[in-house]
Amino acid sequence: MGDAGGSMEPLDIPEPVKDPVVWGYGVGITDVPAAVDFYTKVMKMTVEKEVTRDNRTETILYGAEAKRGARLVLMKFNDNRNTRKITTKLVWQSSAASGVNRDASSYPDYVSRLNIGIVQFDGPETYIQEVGGVFDTEADGTITVPYLVAMGFSVSDLAAARTFYTTALGMDESPTGTFPVTDATGSATITEYTLVHPGGPAFVLQSWSPMRNSKDNPVKVVLMVPDAQMTADAVVAGNGTIVEPAKRSPVYDNRLLIVAKDADGYVIELVQ
Repeated sequence: MGDAGGSMEPLDIPEPVKDPVVWGYGVGITDVPAAVDFYTKVMKMTVEKEVTRDNRTETILYGAEAKRGARLVLMKFNDNRNTRKITTKLVWQSSAASGVNRDASSYPDYVSRLNIGIVQFDGPETYIQEVGGVFDTEADGTITVPYLVAMGFSVSDLAAARTFYTTALGMDESPTGTFPVTDATGSATITEYTLVHPGGPAFVLQSWSPMRNSKDNPVKVVLMVPDAQMTADAVVAGNGTIVEPAKRSPVYDNRLLIVAKDADGYVIELVQ
């Protein structure tokens, strides 16, 4: 609110983070109420807020009970783009995976994909949910509710994607393995690499055979970084693009925001 002279109060701007960390993952959703019902009741998340962006509304959820993990952003696009059969998975730490699987089984999109201690099943709009107790090596055994630790997504060129995320975003990588999978798009063999900033949530880069669509999917990642412009310059040098230049964003408490994309069109929000 301005004073009598028309001047504006200065924005309350948080200090930049000292080290980069994955803040959250976004997935396109058409039926937001149904998805919110699933993620609050089955995954025990809490709705933090709903915000309006240029081409979508976003419902932001957090594992408030666990007090750990990344946020989940449900993105409802104004153009009603396809949000089903997108080759993307959400990975959850939980010591009670069988119970999560049981609770999820009453939901309309549920299909069991794997049940070997780690469980995989289709969640809202067929996004794979992978749940197990082995993902967070620093897990507190007293935390029994699920919390979000990674997002996996298909890439068109695994070697190029690995180079991009390790070089442009400074992430550490480790091979996860090669194995058969089945999701809403059918059966395949995938090779995975996990990318992480130490101590934080991760990305899982997936190379599918037969290949899946990896271009311009309704999926995003949100990174907190110490210097958004420096990271954006590294993104461009690594064959990414900038789609929105630096500006203060109320979505992120007036932090500086730069929106980028990698070579496959996955949105990367850099928040300082």
